[in-house]
Amino acid sequence: MEEIRKPPRKRKTMRYMQNVIATIILSMVAFLSILFCIFLLLRSVTLERQRDEARKKLEAMSASCVYTQDQVDQMVKDNVESAKRDAQSGLRAQIQKSLQDGTSLLSTVRAVFPHSIIVPEENHYAFFDIDEEIEKNPFSAEDFVKEEGKRLQYVGEDAQVQPLTGVDVSQYQGDIDWEKVKNDSIDFAMVRAGLRKMRTGELTEDEKFRVNMDGALKAGLKVGVYFYSSAVNDAEAQEEADYLVGLLSPYHSKISYPVAIDMELPESDNARQVAVSREQFTKNAQIFCETVKKAGYEPMIYGNLKTFTMMLDVSQVNHYLTWIAYYSVPQYYPYRFSIWQYSAKGTVDGIPSEVDLNFYAAKN
Repeated sequence: MEEIRKPPRKRKTMRYMQNVIATIILSMVAFLSILFCIFLLLRSVTLERQRDEARKKLEAMSASCVYTQDQVDQMVKDNVESAKRDAQSGLRAQIQKSLQDGTSLLSTVRAVFPHSIIVPEENHYAFFDIDEEIEKNPFSAEDFVKEEGKRLQYVGEDAQVQPLTGVDVSQYQGDIDWEKVKNDSIDFAMVRAGLRKMRTGELTEDEKFRVNMDGALKAGLKVGVYFYSSAVNDAEAQEEADYLVGLLSPYHSKISYPVAIDMELPESDNARQVAVSREQFTKNAQIFCETVKKAGYEPMIYGNLKTFTMMLDVSQVNHYLTWIAYYSVPQYYPYRFSIWQYSAKGTVDGIPSEVDLNFYAAKN
């Protein structure tokens, strides 16, 4: 009988081990699956909690954005006060720096209020709003240079501007050698023809009027004329203009520059014009200028900052030529002008005393 052969023991052992390994692997997969499910569950719970917290925050923010009218008013007030404090702080810093840099108090104040004309009075400053409807001074601050002891220089870029230098004279300049004046680079002269005396109201011719007219014309200078006014009403303004036209008749064809009314705010309490109103001063200027214009001359108004703020309503006379007296550089007067009297202490060959110097902004 043949002997029955048994399978090797080794093969059984291997099969057993394979089964064990498979069981372990399946168990691990099942365990990992359970862990993953637990992770997803926890993640879902966490996300839900985060959503709840976010929802609560959003609801709180929405609630905080709803304000009562009183709350809105208070927030506006707080913001305005904060802006004021910031502005005041900036303004103080600007003023402090300006004064530390050596700028005068008046110039500092003017820089702080660029939309006003500020005129210094004895114990205060007077403020006048700049009228945006009136034609403005076309020059910039950089257009002029004035060095100590020298004459005003135009250094602007407008090629059409023909800068001319002139003097205005009266009997107080004494005997003038007009040839020497001409040779000292003077282009024109404004000669005082006469005046109405401030206290008595008497009309009088300047003692040097005819001598100065003849001398300036003979030297080849361009010549204009001015009359010092102290009229207190329409009748006196007309009287002054008629008187001046009579004085000018021998020189009618020789006067090539304007004929000006000199208007200055009276400083003395005894002056005839102390009680004259701004409206009346303005009418006086209009009567004078219209009379001069009808006589064939170019009318002009002379004055300083007080003249064109306190005395005159500039909006009513700005169509006449302006001759402004202002003794600092840059020019502060904001409106158009034709002649700028920039110094009262000029020196010119041929004139024995100090004399007013003027810049005429002629255009080619």
